[in-house]
Amino acid sequence: MTQSIRTTLTAAVAALALLTGCGKATVDSQVKRFNEVKDRLSAIGTKNPAMKGDLEKKVLEFEKELETAKGKGGDDAVKAVGDVVSRMEAYEKQIKPAEPPAAPAAATPPAPPAPGSKLAA
Repeated sequence: MTQSIRTTLTAAVAALALLTGCGKATVDSQVKRFNEVKDRLSAIGTKNPAMKGDLEKKVLEFEKELETAKGKGGDDAVKAVGDVVSRMEAYEKQIKPAEPPAAPAAATPPAPPAPGSKLAA
């Protein structure tokens, strides 16, 4: 009986902790997402110097849009900043170089049969 109560309470506490961690989006959380995408775009530019100038121009455009979106205030600002970040993520997917397919793992030879086995040669 006490085990089931303990399990139920543990599950309830875990659910509560999960819910509090997944709160409503805020301007700050959206700006954090913006900065994460901006960093990934910068990394792409570093790996591909030919793209770096175009990426920097595009990031500047996104930064201007971000400032305009933040100026709206309230829930409108949260939505507007989220929209800017979504466009950045779409842009990132569009320009991100295709990852080469992973090389197949080298086949490992089968283990030799045990001594005295009928399979031993």
